[in-house]
Amino acid sequence: MNSMNRLWFIVLAAVGLFCLSGNMMSVYAVPKMVLPEQSFDFHDAIEGGILVHEFTIQNKGDQPLEINKVETG
Repeated sequence: MNSMNRLWFIVLAAVGLFCLSGNMMSVYAVPKMVLPEQSFDFHDAIEGGILVHEFTIQNKGDQPLEINKVETG
């Protein structure tokens, strides 16, 4: 293999590795939902009353977090 072919091979191999590493990073790029407070106790509540509590949801991942459905427990 002459020096010009060897140079092209090295350049193409470097570009290929660069492209693969970019794809690997996107595979692991995910949202990560973190709830600092996972439950809340209202203690004594009046029956029929409306109780409200706000939970803070944080995204500690590296992609946008989408919340599509919420259900009360």
